[in-house]
Amino acid sequence: MDYNTLNEIVGRLFSHFRMKHPGADTLEWWLDDIGHIPADAGDWIVKKICREQDSLPRNVTKIFQDLWRAYLAEHPDKAAKLDPVFCEVCCGKGLIWFQFQLAGFPYRATASVRCGHCDNHEILGISPDVPRMTAGELVRNGAELDRRNRRRKSKDDFVSRGQSLDFGKLVKINTE
Repeated sequence: MDYNTLNEIVGRLFSHFRMKHPGADTLEWWLDDIGHIPADAGDWIVKKICREQDSLPRNVTKIFQDLWRAYLAEHPDKAAKLDPVFCEVCCGKGLIWFQFQLAGFPYRATASVRCGHCDNHEILGISPDVPRMTAGELVRNGAELDRRNRRRKSKDDFVSRGQSLDFGKLVKINTE
């Protein structure tokens, strides 16, 4: 919510209770406390205060924050979605791609599992029906990590939060 939206919402609230509109300094302070609340939630909050309160609450920012939590509980789809964080194993994709040898077939099959090193699969909405494993578990079970897990060098890539894993050292190809 920006200053003008807050000014308009607070103006409606104060005019409903026939109170003098707060000054610009007060609105600036309030903007610091409740500026994160979106405008549509602000409208919902003002309507709720007008319906349920007999007089203007003394602590306007506190009631806005309390009703903001009530708004989120009533409208969970309006909650902000978290951005994926960079994971050294899945590169933020939420999936670990791997290859394995099918018995009796001359080629290797490719599959994926949810990354067991991060929670990006939850943020990105990957189905919980997809199994979740770590890179170490896959390697111990004879799988080879796929090149799709390697980090691409581009300006649009995530910023690394540490050293990249050397998949060449992690994966030992079974020659037996």
